Amino acid sequence: MHIKFKLYFASFLPMPAKRNVKVKVVFWDGRKEEIIVSARTRIMDILKKYNLNLEAVLCLLNSQLVTEDEEIVENSELKILSVVSGG
Repeated sequence: MHIKFKLYFASFLPMPAKRNVKVKVVFWDGRKEEIIVSARTRIMDILKKYNLNLEAVLCLLNSQLVTEDEEIVENSELKILSVVSGG
């Protein structure tokens, strides 16, 4: 006697996450760096890595203005712009 089991729950499992993603970082002074960060890294984590004040910069992720909570995706371009104010 042969018993065959079919598992149907596999289609409900989440896709495996990538471990690392590549990001191109462009700074306000023209410097460019290509870095590799872990998946689900937020912009805030990258700013902290470079010791940048979160309140003193604006971030564009793939030409879209974003907050520091935004997660980085594969092959993104992160532009970090310095905010200048005063009178």
